[in-house]
Amino acid sequence: AEGKKVDSDKDFVFRLLREAYAIYPKYSDRIAAMVPSYDKERLVTTDMAIMVSCLAEVLAIPSIPVKVSINEWVEISKYYGTPKSSVFVNGIIDKVVSELRAEGVVTKE
Repeated sequence: AEGKKVDSDKDFVFRLLREAYAIYPKYSDRIAAMVPSYDKERLVTTDMAIMVSCLAEVLAIPSIPVKVSINEWVEISKYYGTPKSSVFVNGIIDKVVSELRAEGVVTKE
């Protein structure tokens, strides 16, 4: 059973990475557009990677509720981002997900 869990986790991580890589250009531009006072190049790379990974999870893993994905990635930002990353990541992701819901792209709760 332990080997199955490891394989399952590995599959999840690869699926998430593939999705994040695939959507990065589109969603990094969308995120940067939400922060017009910042140059895209100045956005903290870690924050951008966390936000795009969160969106990848929201878009590609239907079994995980949106709020769970957001909460988990905000927690990750507390460890890997700057002291203000968690507030920033939470605000931007919440805004992007709200827009994606309005566009019909995100339909899960």
